[in-house]
Amino acid sequence: TTEAGELVNRAVDLMKEERHAEALPILVEAFAKNPSARETAQISYFVGLCYLKQKMYAEANSYFTKASEHPDFVATAKLGLASLAAEQGDPKRGLSLLVEVLLGATDPKVRADAGLLFQKLSPLKSVVYVTSDPIGANVWVNGTDVKQVTPLILHDLSLGSYRVEARKDGYQNTESKLNLGVSEFQPLVIKLTPVVK
Repeated sequence: TTEAGELVNRAVDLMKEERHAEALPILVEAFAKNPSARETAQISYFVGLCYLKQKMYAEANSYFTKASEHPDFVATAKLGLASLAAEQGDPKRGLSLLVEVLLGATDPKVRADAGLLFQKLSPLKSVVYVTSDPIGANVWVNGTDVKQVTPLILHDLSLGSYRVEARKDGYQNTESKLNLGVSEFQPLVIKLTPVVK
C-alpha cells in the first residue's frame, strides 16, 4: 500500500465508526503523499462523504464532482451527488442522478446503495427511464403528451399499468406497455421503425 493508501485506510476505519470529522484531516493529508490519479479520485470521494456527513454541502459537491472525473469513480461519485441532492431536499435531482448510477454502475455495492437511496427518495412511487433509438422522440403516457423528448425520466408513477408511446417524424408510432409495482426503477428502450414510403 502507498503512503496515501495507508492514510485512506485509516480514514475509512474512522468513517465506519461515524467519526467523519476525525477522518477528514487524515484524508486531506493523503493528498500531500503524491497519490495516483485513481487514489486522488478515491480520496476526493471520501472527503466528499465526510463533508456530506457534516452537512457542509458546497464542499461535498466540489469533492464528489472532482471524484467523478476519474472513470473508475463516475458511478460512485454520482451516487454521492445523489445523496447530497436528497440531503438538500431535491429528490428530483437525486432521482435523476440515481438513474445514471443504476444504468451505468457495474459494482454490486454501488448498485445496492443506489437501490436503497432510490427507495428512500421514492418510497411508494416508481421511476421509468425512457429512451428511444433514435433519440428525440415525443413521449405520451396513457394518451397524454408529457411534453418531453427522449431520453427522459418519468417519476412519481403509482402502482399500475402504463402505455408509453414514442412519436417521431419519419418513424412509426411505437407503443410499449409497463406494469409497475411499488418503488420500482425500470429502464425502457423503444426501438423506432422508419416509415416506408
